[in-house]
Amino acid sequence: MRRMMPLAACLLFNFACSDGKPPAPAGAAPAAAPAAAPAAAAPASAPKGETTYHFGANPARVKVIFESKTNVTNILGQTNQCTGSATIDFEKNTGSCHLVIPTLSLNSGMDDRDRAMHGKVWLDSKVNKTIEFKSKKAAVTAPNTWKIDGDFLFRGVTQPLSIEAEVKQVPPTIGQKLGEGAWIRVKTSFKVDIGQHGIKIDKSAQFTVEPIWNVAIELFATTVKPADAPAPVEAAEPDEVKVVRVSKLKSDGLPGTHYEFGKKPQLTTLRATSEAQIETIVATINASHGFVGIDKEKGVAGLRFHIPVAQIKTGIPMRDEHLRGETWLDEKKFPMIAFESTKATKKDDKTWAVEGTFMMRGVGKPLKLDVAVADIPAEEVKKANWGEKPGVRVTGDFKIKLSDHGVKNPDPTKINDELSVSIFLVGLLADEAK
Repeated sequence: MRRMMPLAACLLFNFACSDGKPPAPAGAAPAAAPAAAPAAAAPASAPKGETTYHFGANPARVKVIFESKTNVTNILGQTNQCTGSATIDFEKNTGSCHLVIPTLSLNSGMDDRDRAMHGKVWLDSKVNKTIEFKSKKAAVTAPNTWKIDGDFLFRGVTQPLSIEAEVKQVPPTIGQKLGEGAWIRVKTSFKVDIGQHGIKIDKSAQFTVEPIWNVAIELFATTVKPADAPAPVEAAEPDEVKVVRVSKLKSDGLPGTHYEFGKKPQLTTLRATSEAQIETIVATINASHGFVGIDKEKGVAGLRFHIPVAQIKTGIPMRDEHLRGETWLDEKKFPMIAFESTKATKKDDKTWAVEGTFMMRGVGKPLKLDVAVADIPAEEVKKANWGEKPGVRVTGDFKIKLSDHGVKNPDPTKINDELSVSIFLVGLLADEAK
């Protein structure tokens, strides 16, 4: 998944009689010695004293995730745009920072939802063009851990915000792969009460938008200031989306009462995370189709779903093209990722143990996971404007290995072989349900 830059080089070869090659023509200039290969750039050593680090040199080194989760909807979005700087003295444990995110760069993966999110009722992004955090005070509380107090600007309203952040100097040998200069890595997570920033959730959205949003940030910063600042986002024009119809599955063979998910993309969210030394990649998808069947009396259940590879998004279009290409998921040969349970038994009132086969890139592997299952009354579904039928929510986490499915990873420092996957599936009572 890396770009290859063309390299132009000029090599001079000279012949000498002692090598058994033809002699140089009479009067020719003495043969020049072969040109020496340029020396590799030495890794930048860790700076001493107060040093300024710059964010945003490469969008692949920026990861900002925001999430609003209710009983019936999980809004999961991200942006790869963040600029600003941090000035830190690691010897004296002092520092300051200023981060800037273009509001219009926030993307939840669904065009209709994003248009509403950036509209006047919610973020009013054309008026409130930036989201910013500016520190007032910072102190080290534990190794590599800073407590940072500052001002958080969101939707034009500034509120005090205290966060804990992991701040590490990147080893020079790893920093070489990131680019010029000495590097740091910053990770933090915090909560934002959108009501404190002037957003009033209408009754029609109370069951689909949580007033407290979770935010997670991971940034790399370098001592080399970017030559050109990224162009600001001026309009929320959606990218052209390749629409792939998910093959409609059937609920045949599943036990008990059947619930179908996938008719409404807002009710399905899947996330796969790769966390490596120099890059964290979060792939999300809202397009899937499948069924869950539950027989509570017998304590058995079944789960099956399909995911179209073409609709997996990481936030960077060029990286998405590589992800779908022949070297990685090979969308043309294997357009769907699938899971089919072979066994599901009830562990307690909320948890089921599920076993099955996870199919990716044409290779099926056994998979075990625990899922939490919760009933959603028809009244709640109706208030959320998703229909008249009752539903169930299925959530769980599991891990898969790319190498198990035939993917050869050329650079483990950028992409971890092991992916962490989270599912949030809301199924509504199927038409053929018992």
